[in-house]
Amino acid sequence: MTQLKERLFKDLSDAVVEMDEEKAITVSTAIVENNIDAYEAIEKGLSDGMNRAGFWGMTQRQPFIQAGFITKGYSRRASIQIFKTS
Repeated sequence: MTQLKERLFKDLSDAVVEMDEEKAITVSTAIVENNIDAYEAIEKGLSDGMNRAGFWGMTQRQPFIQAGFITKGYSRRASIQIFKTS
C-alpha cells in the first residue's frame, strides 16, 4: 500500500474516533480525488475507526447506543455519501 493511501486511511479512521465529521469529509474527498478504491477506504478507514472506538462491541452488549457513538456514525455516513457520489 502506498504511503498516501496509508495516511488517508489512518486519517479517516482517526476522524471517526475523534467524531470529526468535517475531517471525515475532507479525507474522503481526498480519497476520491486520488482515485483510491472506496471499498478499501471503508474497510481500512471507516471500519477501523469504528473498531478502535469500540462501537461494534458496545452495540452488541448494550441495548442503547450512547450519544458519542451516534456522532461517530455521522462521520462514517458523511464519508460513505461522498464515496457513493463518486
